[in-house]
Amino acid sequence: MAIDFQLAGLARDLGGGFTVRRFLPSAKKQSVGPSIEERIAQAADDWEAGSFAAVPGETEFIPLPERHFG
Repeated sequence: MAIDFQLAGLARDLGGGFTVRRFLPSAKKQSVGPSIEERIAQAADDWEAGSFAAVPGETEFIPLPERHFG
């Protein structure tokens, strides 16, 4: 498999010889796929439809709080 792109870490010195790097995808790759709001709304729909497997030993259904998304 060929490497499509390589992330370049942005270094930041926090002092005392402690440096951290932050890795972010390129702008071209950031907007791929559904937004987080769409994913949360889909998960809420799936929960209300009972699409998730039951937790062993649990019988109570816990409804979602009022939606502020989707």
